[in-house]
Amino acid sequence: MLKDILIDLAALYGIDLSNTNERNLLVIRVNHAARELHDKRDIPEALSELVADIDQYSQQVALPNYVYSVRAMRYYDSREKIDIENIKNRYHDGYGGDCWPLKFRQTKDSPICREIANLSTLVVTIPLEEEEEFSVTISGQTEHSTRDSETLVFSAGDTEKETTLNFKDIESIVKSKATKYDVTITDADDNVVAIIPNVKNDVSYKIFQLTESDITGGSTYGAVEVLYLTQFMPAQEDSDTFWGTDKYDRTIIFKYRELYGEDDLNLSVAYGGKADKDLLEMHQADKPGKRERINFKPQPYFDLPYVRTGELGIEQ
Repeated sequence: MLKDILIDLAALYGIDLSNTNERNLLVIRVNHAARELHDKRDIPEALSELVADIDQYSQQVALPNYVYSVRAMRYYDSREKIDIENIKNRYHDGYGGDCWPLKFRQTKDSPICREIANLSTLVVTIPLEEEEEFSVTISGQTEHSTRDSETLVFSAGDTEKETTLNFKDIESIVKSKATKYDVTITDADDNVVAIIPNVKNDVSYKIFQLTESDITGGSTYGAVEVLYLTQFMPAQEDSDTFWGTDKYDRTIIFKYRELYGEDDLNLSVAYGGKADKDLLEMHQADKPGKRERINFKPQPYFDLPYVRTGELGIEQ
C-alpha cells in the first residue's frame, strides 16, 4: 500500500513524512512512477472487460471514461473478432472509396457519449444532495457561437440544474471538484449524454465508428465485448493500493529510484532494469493470453482396491 512505499522511500532518502510539503511531493512522484509502469505494460489487475451497445443510428460505440486503451474487441452475440484499424487507413490508396463494413476505427475522444441531434438545453443532476457547494461548467457550440460556456452552481441541497444555452455540440464538461456522487447530464429528450464520476473533475468517452453503411443491419450486431486497460487511479491516502494489490510495491520503488532517486546515470538505469525485470517475471507467471487447461490429478486414495464393508468391519 502507499504507506509502505512512502516509509521505505523516506528511510532511503531521509524524507520527513510529517512535513506536508515533503510528503505531498513524494506522493506525486510515486504516482508518476506507478503511472509509467501502468502505461508501459498490461498489468493484469489493470485489465478489465465490458459490453457496450452499438448505436444503430450512428453506427458508433462510445466507451466510458474509465477506459484508458482498448486491447481487443469482438461482437457480443457471434463472438467474431473485430479488426480495429487506424483512422488514417481510410484515406490511403484503395481505401478512400470503400465502405468500412465490420471494421472499427477510433474517431475521437469526446466529453459526450452520443451526439446531440438538435439544439438542446442540458439538464445536470445528482442523485442525492451534496453537503458542499460545487459547480459544473459546460462549453461547446451554440446556435450563434462557435464556442460558448455556462457554469451551473450547485449549492448545498440542490440536485438539479438546467442550462439556459442551447448546445449543438459539446467541447468539455468540467466539475469544480470531486463530489460524493456521480453527476449525470441529459439532453432535452432525456437521453444521457455524459456521466462525470464523483472522483473525477471531467469526463471523456472513446468513440469508435463501425461503418457508414447499413450493411450490419439493425439487429445483427447489437453490442461489442471489449478488453481494455483501465484509467490509472493515483493513490493519495496511506491505505490506498495500486491496482488493488500490494504486489507491485517493490516494482514501484525500483521505478521511483530510476526516475528520481539516483544521480548516477548507470545506477538509475540499473533500477529501471530491475523494475522492468520485476514486471516481466510477474507477467510471465500470469501467462496472459495462453490457452491452458488445469491438470486435476486424481488423489491417490481413488486408486485403492474396492472392498465391501460389513456391519462389523471390512469383509475379506
